[in-house]
Amino acid sequence: MSPNPRSPTAHRRALSCIRALVDRLYHSARSVESRTGLTNAQLAVLRNVARHGPLTINQTAERMRAGQSGVSMVLSRLHRAKLVERTISEADRRRVVVHATAAGRRVLRRSPLPPTEELLSAIDQLTPAQAEAIARGLTPLLRKLHRSVTPEHMLFE
Repeated sequence: MSPNPRSPTAHRRALSCIRALVDRLYHSARSVESRTGLTNAQLAVLRNVARHGPLTINQTAERMRAGQSGVSMVLSRLHRAKLVERTISEADRRRVVVHATAAGRRVLRRSPLPPTEELLSAIDQLTPAQAEAIARGLTPLLRKLHRSVTPEHMLFE
């Protein structure tokens, strides 16, 4: 494939930015997995539940800015690993809430900051115009890659 003759510098810059972002997220995620045995998404959800819990699945998904089904799957894995526990809400007996177990809190004490959390924090620090520019710029690229934008997907899960 030959370079785009219209603006090779702009295309090179775009690719360099994407490479830098992917590289940072990839290496951070691998570090998280090797140090904790958890995926980036699992660690990010566990940190969120430990910090703000007890939370419902929907509250957790909202905090993670991800879809409910994706967060539910991550929470199920954490529950099987005995890092979170599900209980009936005392405020509303129809709701199930999740909280970190002692084992989950122990994992967090030795864990690095997950890349998902770093990314969410960095995006929060952008102005609305900057965030919109990123979305506007990435949407056509995603279309060319035959990918849709979906809130369900969590990074590195």
